[in-house]
Amino acid sequence: MNRLNSILKYFAPMLVFAFAIGLLNCASASVQVPKHVVIFFSSETKNELFVCGCKEKLGGLARRKTAIKNCEYPHIVVDVGSFSKGSKRFEKLKTETLLKCYNNIGCDVINVGTNEYRLGDELVRYFEKIADAPFISANVADKNRELVFPPYKIITVDGLKLGVIGVVSSAFVKDEVRLGYRILNIEEQAAKFVPEVSKQCDLVILLANARDNEIENIAAANPGIDVILGGRTFNYSENDRPTKLGNTIIHKNGGMGKYLGRLRLDLQRATPVKIKDYEGFNVHLGDDLVDDPEILKILDEYRTRLKTTDFTKPAEDSKDGTTGTGEKKDSSDVSDDDILADADLANETPAYLSYTGALKCAECHKEIYNKWRRTRHANAFITLAAEQQDKNPQCFPCHTVGFKRIGGFVDFESTPKLVGVQCENCHGGGAAHVIAMKDPAKSGPAITSRVPEFFCKKCHNDEWDAEFNMEEKLPLVDHGTDGTE
Repeated sequence: MNRLNSILKYFAPMLVFAFAIGLLNCASASVQVPKHVVIFFSSETKNELFVCGCKEKLGGLARRKTAIKNCEYPHIVVDVGSFSKGSKRFEKLKTETLLKCYNNIGCDVINVGTNEYRLGDELVRYFEKIADAPFISANVADKNRELVFPPYKIITVDGLKLGVIGVVSSAFVKDEVRLGYRILNIEEQAAKFVPEVSKQCDLVILLANARDNEIENIAAANPGIDVILGGRTFNYSENDRPTKLGNTIIHKNGGMGKYLGRLRLDLQRATPVKIKDYEGFNVHLGDDLVDDPEILKILDEYRTRLKTTDFTKPAEDSKDGTTGTGEKKDSSDVSDDDILADADLANETPAYLSYTGALKCAECHKEIYNKWRRTRHANAFITLAAEQQDKNPQCFPCHTVGFKRIGGFVDFESTPKLVGVQCENCHGGGAAHVIAMKDPAKSGPAITSRVPEFFCKKCHNDEWDAEFNMEEKLPLVDHGTDGTE
C-alpha cells in the first residue's frame, strides 16, 4: 500500500500537468479551426413557383431546393419576406403551393413582409398554419400596438445559436391600422430586440424586408447585428455581393425567385464567436440545376388544381367577407388592370368594350397578318401550354388579348380567338375601328400605329426581360408593309 501511494505521489503531478496541456490544446484547436455555416435566403419571391423568363429561363422552387441540397456546409434557410403576391383566388392557391414547397425544402423561419401584411390578418394566419416554419416580425402589431408574431427565432446549427429577427419597412405606411395591422417604426423595433437576442445567441441576424436607407440606418445604430439580409431594396442586382457597414455584413436578394441568396460565414470559435471571413453571392437558378423530384410532385398537384378550378368565375361569397378560396374584397386588391377597365367602361370607350381578334384584322390587312403570324408574339400562348401554365391567370395579361377587360380573353374554351399577343395588345381594341371603317359616320377611337416603348415594357420589364432594347427587339416582331396596304 505504501508503495502504491509513493507511485501515485510521484506520477500525480505529471498526470495533472498532462491533463492541463490537453485542455489547452483543445481550447487552442477550437479557436484556430474555423467552422462554416451557410445562410440561404430568398426575398420578393411573389408567388413565382416555376422557371420563367423571356430570354434566360431562371428560377423555380425545384431548382432552389437542388441548390440548397448541394451545399457542403451546415446551413439554415430563411425567407426575408414578400413571398406572396395577393389575395385573389389563384394567388391564394399559389401561396399555399409555395409554402408546401418551403416545408419540403426545410425553411427555418419566414419574415412577414410588405406583401403579407397587406393581405390582412385572417389570410396571413391561414398561411401561417400551412407553413412549418414560424412567421416572425418585430414590428407588425395589432391596433393596440401589441406584436402579432414572435419578434425573433433562435436556431441552433452546428452548435451555434443564431438569433434571427424579422422587420418590415415602415416607410410606406403611416402609424395607422390597416386590415388589422399597425406597422411600428422599423428602426426603433430593431434596436429594441437586438440586445435581448445578443444575450441569448452567438450571432444576430436581421431579416429586413425594407428600403436601403432603413437597412443602413439600422446597421449604423446597432453594431450588435452581425448580418442583415435585405429585400425590397431599390438597388438590388442579381450580381450583388455582400458589403460591410461597421461590424455588420449586409447582403441583398430579390428577383421574384430567379436567384437564391447564399452567404457563407467562416467562424472562429471564441468567446464570443467571431466571424473570421465571409463569402456571399446570389445563385442564378439556371438550367445547370436539376429540378428536385419532390418539389415537382407538389407543383404537379398545383397544375391539376389549376385545370380543375375556374378562376374566371367568382366564387360564392361567405359571411366573413372572403370568397370560397379566401379572396378578400378590399381596395388593396385592385390591380392597375381593374382600374383601367373600370375607367374605360365609365367613359364608354367602345374600343375597349370589345376585341375582334387578329383574324378580323386580316380581312383588310392580310400581308401584315401573315407576317405577324410568323412571330413569337403570335405563339405566346403556345409557350404557356408547353410549360403547363395555360390555366394560370397570372400569365394571361402578357400572353393573351384584353385579359380582365370587357370583351377580352376569359379562357381558351370560350375565347380562343384572343390567345397570343395580337394586333390589339399593342395597337388598341379594334371593335370601334371596324365599325368606323364600315360606316365613317360612326367615328371611334383611333388605332395606334406607333407603339411607344413604355407600352412594351409592361411585359418586357426588368423582372422578365431585363435586357430588353426596343431598337434591337422590334425587328423580331416587325410586320409592317411598304405602306401600299
